[in-house]
Amino acid sequence: MALQIGRGKDALVALNQMKLDEIKPDIACYTSILGGVIKPNETTYEIIFGALCMGGELGRASQLRKEIQNKGLRLSLRMYLTLVQGFVDLLEEAVDKSYTYGEF
Repeated sequence: MALQIGRGKDALVALNQMKLDEIKPDIACYTSILGGVIKPNETTYEIIFGALCMGGELGRASQLRKEIQNKGLRLSLRMYLTLVQGFVDLLEEAVDKSYTYGEF
């Protein structure tokens, strides 16, 4: 489903229908729906990217990174730092769950 810029109502209807049909939207879907509401720019992508990273959705953030680059948009230093912090958080969580002091 390709949405056109300025068709925000249609985009939101499509998203709501997906929820009713119990379809979990992926990053491509959200980007398409967002594109129906506004024309995404670097700032828009940075906000979405940050939310994905901080939510532990690093795979989806990586997909978005590729999409941003494919569109010829610039990745900011903040985006790279956010991605690195997401991986650090994930690693710390894995270590905390795997080991307790004195087990090694």
